[in-house]
Amino acid sequence: MTEAIASFERTRMFYKFNSKFDFAELNMTEYTDAEKGGRDLFVGKAQCNLCHVLDPVVGPDGNTYPPVFTDSTYDNLGVPRNTSIPGNPSPDIGLAGNQTVIDSVYGTAGEAGKHKVMSLRNIAITPPYAHNSFFATLEEIVHFYNTRDVASEGWATAEVADNVNGSELGDLGLTAEEEADLVAFMKTFTDDYPEWGNDPNVPAGTPSPW
Repeated sequence: MTEAIASFERTRMFYKFNSKFDFAELNMTEYTDAEKGGRDLFVGKAQCNLCHVLDPVVGPDGNTYPPVFTDSTYDNLGVPRNTSIPGNPSPDIGLAGNQTVIDSVYGTAGEAGKHKVMSLRNIAITPPYAHNSFFATLEEIVHFYNTRDVASEGWATAEVADNVNGSELGDLGLTAEEEADLVAFMKTFTDDYPEWGNDPNVPAGTPSPW
């Protein structure tokens, strides 16, 4: 079963790389003003690119591959506990609950509350968000990234208070318009852009540019 599932996950269905982002990055179409503004914020003021890496990667075979928007590390974003989950389960300790980590020489103290930095491919159509589904919309989680540490926003305390990332998110100082631009940019990560049928530069049926 494992080999069958792994083989299926290697099919093109799982890495189409035919979103508007892919075509725009290779100069085959253009971003809107909002999308362009979001891209600038993504690699700049909003600091998204520090974990959700935007740059293409060079594989062991020497070939260039499109970005998948993750550095494959683990992080504690300080997401509140989701009390709407039936039974209100105990806090999710994340990576520290992995038996491999528990048995390692590194211990668990520095891993509590950390979860895998996920890919942002198709992020606009895969709600809810965060490890515990605390956020219903992309707009909500972007606002959280921006204002988590702003007292007047009234966010609940982190599900796991240890190891919260306080340097790359929490009080980014983004305006409402900048938050909206970030969301607009992330919506360009959705697969099958040629089938959207609204871009004369990329007609339906155009294959992935990668």
